[in-house]
Amino acid sequence: MKSSVFEMIEESRELTERLFGKELVFYKPDFLGSSKDSFPTFSVTGASCALQCEHCKAEVLRSMKPAPTPETLLEDMLSAHAKGARGCLVSGGSRQDGSVPLEPFIDAIASAKRETGMIVVVHTGLTRKGTSSKLARAEVDAALIDLLGDEHSIRDVCHLDSTVSDYRRAVADLVDAGIPLTPHYIVGLGAKPSAIENVLDMLEEHRPRAFIVIALRPLQGTPMAETPPPTPEDVGHALARARLRLRDVPLALGCMRPVGRQREEIDRIAVGAGINALAHPTPGAYAAAESGGWKVTERFTCCSEVFVDYPTQPA
Repeated sequence: MKSSVFEMIEESRELTERLFGKELVFYKPDFLGSSKDSFPTFSVTGASCALQCEHCKAEVLRSMKPAPTPETLLEDMLSAHAKGARGCLVSGGSRQDGSVPLEPFIDAIASAKRETGMIVVVHTGLTRKGTSSKLARAEVDAALIDLLGDEHSIRDVCHLDSTVSDYRRAVADLVDAGIPLTPHYIVGLGAKPSAIENVLDMLEEHRPRAFIVIALRPLQGTPMAETPPPTPEDVGHALARARLRLRDVPLALGCMRPVGRQREEIDRIAVGAGINALAHPTPGAYAAAESGGWKVTERFTCCSEVFVDYPTQPA
């Protein structure tokens, strides 16, 4: 089985080289700062989330700056831009239906876009009817959604009364609204190997502008704190399947992944699989890029912008 995974990874790399050449973008955004080259993250719900997913328990929200009112969000976005921020991520905890309550904040986002022209990426969750079109009118630069591909991760991990079809509908809503879609897939969250294939099924039907693979990073204080993270081979398999099925869709390894030596190994395998971009690279990523003959460009925005920043158009 292991040899077949590495054969797939090699095939993926070869396809990337044929389609894109040997160019690679490393994204190094400062999510916490408020100075030049920063890319701050704002939570419209503060540290609150109705779902309390088993792998997160709202811990991720604690690293974001609270922006609980439209006025606060607008003020913070304008302030960040004035200090040199290149853009920002507007996120937040989910409602019980899986949607992030962005609707009251859309006018503030639109105002910030008009006044500054800054990059604005939004994390939508399972969009409600009409939200996608409103976000499109606000001219957001990209929409993120964490895609789940099996019933276990949807119901047992994320506590949603939803199905894979609900994620397919959300993807269609965002694509049909004309918003550049850069969905994320968390390796290690789904219980079935078919989860990645179900996600790729929906993305073949409604093609995204980029696809971001991330990996479960067990967090202290959550029920999954002791869950073994995915192996580097697991991540390489997901990346290779995405390349082989989505082909010329830019492919990135996102910022959430395990720490330490395992992170280094994941980065090495990801570069070997022919990704287009990688967020917060480790020394292992640089070493793999150098040994593989990849030309590296560094950027200081969110890796969801890979479809804008990627220096080479696919052949």
